[in-house]
Amino acid sequence: MHRYNKLFLSFLALSLSPCFAATEPLGDWHANAKAANEAYAVGDFVTAETQFRSALDLASKTAVPSLEVKYAISLMCQGKFKQAAKETKKTLALAKSISGERSVDYGEALDLQGWSLQAAGKNDDAISSLQNSVAVFEQVAPGSTDLGDAY
Repeated sequence: MHRYNKLFLSFLALSLSPCFAATEPLGDWHANAKAANEAYAVGDFVTAETQFRSALDLASKTAVPSLEVKYAISLMCQGKFKQAAKETKKTLALAKSISGERSVDYGEALDLQGWSLQAAGKNDDAISSLQNSVAVFEQVAPGSTDLGDAY
């Protein structure tokens, strides 16, 4: 084979290799989650919402419950209560199926449901959900800030 043909084929292989890198992830959900958490921490809930949504789109199923909780909270903090209520239902189901009923994720989802119900004016249901959240946190994370938040 001619030297220039080898050089051309080598160049072509290198330039096309990213197109066929099937084992590479579509994106790093950790980077989106980190950016979301930073925005969330300073009260930039618009950016947090966008970054959490991106992280959720890229994340594995095991990471979804905790990301979903913060995504829904970001929505609530912006006054998007109907959208947050929809996400809260999804969050509760995911946390229960992926992490189980005795997990911090499930406790956070119950807490979120309580706040979502309170925002909808369903105070009795909200109290019940928050009491369930407290019960979960007392079992899985006694003394945590999550327990304090649920109280």
